Amino acid sequence: MRLIFEARRRLAPPATRKGGISIEAPPELPRVIPPSLLRRAMPVVIVMLIVGMVVALFATGMRVISPQTLFFPFVLLLAATALYRGTGNKMRTEEVDAERADYLRYLSVVRDNIRTQAAEQRAAAEWSHPDPTALATVPGSRRQWERDPHDPDFLVLRAGRHHAPLATALRVKDTADEIDLEPVSHSALRSLLDTQRTVRDVPTGIDLTKVSRITVLGEAAEVRAALRAWVAQAVTWHDPTVLGVALTTRDLESRDWSWLKWLPHADIPGELDGVGPARYLSSKPDELVSLLGPALVDRPAFTGEPADALRHLLIVVDDPEFDINASTLAVGRAGITVVHCSTTPPHREQYSDPEKPILRIAGGAIERWQTGGWQPYIDNADQLGADAAATITEDHEVLAEDSRSQRRRGELAP
Repeated sequence: MRLIFEARRRLAPPATRKGGISIEAPPELPRVIPPSLLRRAMPVVIVMLIVGMVVALFATGMRVISPQTLFFPFVLLLAATALYRGTGNKMRTEEVDAERADYLRYLSVVRDNIRTQAAEQRAAAEWSHPDPTALATVPGSRRQWERDPHDPDFLVLRAGRHHAPLATALRVKDTADEIDLEPVSHSALRSLLDTQRTVRDVPTGIDLTKVSRITVLGEAAEVRAALRAWVAQAVTWHDPTVLGVALTTRDLESRDWSWLKWLPHADIPGELDGVGPARYLSSKPDELVSLLGPALVDRPAFTGEPADALRHLLIVVDDPEFDINASTLAVGRAGITVVHCSTTPPHREQYSDPEKPILRIAGGAIERWQTGGWQPYIDNADQLGADAAATITEDHEVLAEDSRSQRRRGELAP
């Protein structure tokens, strides 16, 4: 019997728009020019003329009063009032109100455009990193084992949902000093930038090529559920020629991990045992290290760069009592990622090594150790039950028996 895999181009992810969004600067407040000394003095002079005229009228016994004479003081009073208050303030206020309303309407349109691009970014991330419970539909489809070393999401395993920066750059055109900007418009712009530059509840992953060891703390059930989600993604998106999975745990036949034995990713290339291909599965950490020996030999030191020519190995050590620092797994090697379930918290002054992150799963979230304390890392951690993982494995199992000696995207020999 032969099982044929056709070499087909990977399905394209949902389209996202490139480039950035340029935002107009808020309107500037009109500059207020202080009145000249003459203009400030004129109302006082006019008032003095009015008072003098009234005094003169009364001093002459009102003999020269005429309608025109009575009207003249009122004209001077109106002139003084106009000079004192000015006519430009009201016009400036109306112009500022109109410009503010126009700019706020403009920001509303900009906000809608940004939200559209954020939705596209989220859709692309969810297509590349769907929820672990949806992985059961992938085996046997065109998307199975779709990722190659040249793909941007190669060996990136979704860990949960978190906020992420907006991929589209938001650029505000050159502005004058902030003190010259209309305050309401400027405040609205700052609020828009602070809010819309972050996309919330986006699938967030861990790039295995950039970490040599991951230490995971927390309740055993939560930790195993999270690791099952990671491993299930790894074996769904990557074929056994580019990714291998190894596991050591005290009870290999428990529901937590028994499903791994059916995966071709756990096979030891060219090795057989009493029931078929030997596997990188052991109940004793030292025994697993011995099985991994040939795969670790001659590997260069870990550099944080993808090791394209090497099969990447994801090694899960589900044994908190195992002293990983005393084993050969403590040495960082290219193409090797060790995930160690631990119960020993870091001491307060322990250095936070970006190549060896320490994570804690608690309350449905993941925290990352930074020097001096825990910091939020993933808001909503992924979890995958043992039964769901077994379902994914059953879909792979049809391929497992004939995929032992497969060639990359080629024909499977019996």
